[in-house]
Amino acid sequence: MIINKYTRVLLTITMALMSVLAVGHAQEKKLRIVYSSPTLSAPWLAAAAKVAQDEAQKLGVDLISQDGEGSSPKQASDLRNALNQGVNGIVLDPNDVDALTDATNDVLDAGIPVVIFDRIVRNAHKPIPYFGLDNVAGGAAMAKYVVSKLPNGARIVFITGKAGGSSANDRAKGVHEGIKAAGDKYKIVAETNRKLVQSRSSDRHAKHSDISWLYTGRYYSGKR
Repeated sequence: MIINKYTRVLLTITMALMSVLAVGHAQEKKLRIVYSSPTLSAPWLAAAAKVAQDEAQKLGVDLISQDGEGSSPKQASDLRNALNQGVNGIVLDPNDVDALTDATNDVLDAGIPVVIFDRIVRNAHKPIPYFGLDNVAGGAAMAKYVVSKLPNGARIVFITGKAGGSSANDRAKGVHEGIKAAGDKYKIVAETNRKLVQSRSSDRHAKHSDISWLYTGRYYSGKR
């Protein structure tokens, strides 16, 4: 059965919220939970935040949404501010696997339950429940799609996701493994972060005028 992305978001966020409730303080007053997003400017992350809000209402908890605005220092500051707000738990989608470690450990050390959605945090003081997709498998599926559409081979430009995000790193791993397994007819001739695409796309196209597939780990893709 095929489950679309937003159904997966619904399932994973629901499980994450329920996990916070399960390990949170058992008390009569309404629980307050933070949902910390790396950014709300990306369409699917905005959709995820809405799902979180909707599920929080169904579960009878107050949800405080935080927008990291693509900034790890801001997201870290928001997490520490949550401690002063007396929240009962945090659902965290970290902007960076390393930059959020200290702030996450501050929360854990304060005894606030944390669960992670979509991306991981490395070097946490204790294990943190993770809810998300198998992004390595997702990257491999992307590679398989290219091979199926271009059976005679392809020269590929791979636009990676956000640097420092574990989901983008895992997707890239799956892409590379999938392309390598397909054989020498398939080659990634250029790889760049999405933020450099607009400024360098013309030069890159001139250098690799025989590109047959433009291929991204984020929200958009296309082919020639």
